[in-house]
Amino acid sequence: MQNDMQFLHRINHVAEHLDSAIKAIISSQTDQKLKVKNWVLTWFLIPFHSLIDFKGFFKSIKSKSISPAIPFYAGIPVFFFVNWISNLNIYILLLSAAILMYLISFIFIAPKSMCSFSEGYFRIGAYAVFRKQEHEIFKEAVGTEDVFYFSSISQQIQIFLAVNAPYKSIHDRIDNFLNLEKANLIAQLKSENNLHRQETAKYNKALKDFDSNTTQLLSKIEEQELAIRYLVEFIKSTNIALYRQKNECFNFGDIANIVSSGITIYEFSSEDNVLKKIADERTTGISPKILELDSSYSCAKAFSSNEDGLIVDEPQPDRFVASKKLKMDYDKTWVINFHFDITQEKPLFLIVGNVILDTNEIIRAIHSMCLLKQEADIKGGT
Repeated sequence: MQNDMQFLHRINHVAEHLDSAIKAIISSQTDQKLKVKNWVLTWFLIPFHSLIDFKGFFKSIKSKSISPAIPFYAGIPVFFFVNWISNLNIYILLLSAAILMYLISFIFIAPKSMCSFSEGYFRIGAYAVFRKQEHEIFKEAVGTEDVFYFSSISQQIQIFLAVNAPYKSIHDRIDNFLNLEKANLIAQLKSENNLHRQETAKYNKALKDFDSNTTQLLSKIEEQELAIRYLVEFIKSTNIALYRQKNECFNFGDIANIVSSGITIYEFSSEDNVLKKIADERTTGISPKILELDSSYSCAKAFSSNEDGLIVDEPQPDRFVASKKLKMDYDKTWVINFHFDITQEKPLFLIVGNVILDTNEIIRAIHSMCLLKQEADIKGGT
């Protein structure tokens, strides 16, 4: 409603000025009908008439327009100044100044005055010549007996608004209802979008967790399959070793075959207080034949250790020696050393601790093989 009132106020303001122009045109046309048509003569006389038209002069000042008398009034001090600084005849100077001021008023100011609706010099003939385009526009409004006034637009709009006020009220209610429904729908859509994003995030997380768990499960299955394969091979090698022991051809090489790695075995000599090598299978043979108990070899460390476990050493990058002290019969003590590198998965799996296989049982089985070998050697006299 406030916007409508502002709109009407602006129309009224514009219509007021346009209607004053139409009234001036109608009044000028009436003058033409009364045979006052010679606007050109008026043009020549306006500069002189304005000199005695003090009312029109002050009216032009109030409307911030230029009166045709302005050049004459402004020329008076200029005339005295020029007369003071020059030796010209005063009459000639006065005549020249009057002609100059008249021409300025006649050429530049009088035509504008005859085209101004707010001044008393308006002439429709001059307006038709100097403001031809505007005159054609206004002529449509006053060209018939039924004169058109722009203020009628505002009146018609007010009537229209008054007639359509109930419909506008209904429209506003419908518009408010639709805006409310739209806001509720947008809020609902946002809520559903947020819920959808949350569900999508949960789904993606669950899918990612599923992929991760599946990958881990497949990896564990592969590890289990590999463990089963190594255990089957271990059992087969152990059976072969047992048959070889039965057939009296069992040796330290069979123990190396069981774990598929190189081995060295040292026996403690109480007389010399050293470790003496009694077996070397599937190695380069570089291991010393005698080791001092305080040496840096893992074999010596395992013998001197009070803990019952493997001592793993890395003498060279990616090459390992795992040593285990074994309590043997006949008050003997052996230290068995397994030699392998990082590429040998089977000894790494069977000997070094892992979460799939209890390697202590593997070591116990090897210990039993060593006991059988010791018993066989004593009975055979070797």
